[in-house]
Amino acid sequence: MSKQAPEDKKNAVEGLRGKKSMQRSTPPKKTAQNASEEMITEAICQYLSLFKGAQLNRITPSGFFKGGVMKKHRSKFVQRGMSDIQFVYRKKFYAFEVKTPAEYKFWLKHQAEIRSAIPSTLSKKKFHLWEQWQYLRGVRENGFIGEFVCSPQMIRKILEGK
Repeated sequence: MSKQAPEDKKNAVEGLRGKKSMQRSTPPKKTAQNASEEMITEAICQYLSLFKGAQLNRITPSGFFKGGVMKKHRSKFVQRGMSDIQFVYRKKFYAFEVKTPAEYKFWLKHQAEIRSAIPSTLSKKKFHLWEQWQYLRGVRENGFIGEFVCSPQMIRKILEGK
């Protein structure tokens, strides 16, 4: 990737900043600070889709709703903790696990505990992060790039090697 990103890529990266539209006098309700994981994932996918020749896969949980609750299919062939976004560009594989800024701060605060813990001793939230970290660790051990991210700006820095 060149040092200076094209204008359309810059606009996609800045998509969560809550800029006012010329037609709107009020800012959007969701900003980067309170954006949902879904909104952040969508903004990242929009940014990554601008790279010509790249392969982009968005992984969604498999399952069904029953009684207003998501019931996930469990199979020995489904890997738990798989990253939200898988991206191949210029012969490099990237696995990105998307988090909200609050979830990302939680990960940073507790990552040493999560990495060294016995999984059965972790809370449900920490166990889920442990599963995701295990997947990303496997990606890294195979020579690829796997990271927790919370914004398109983080993706840009990773792709630029910073």
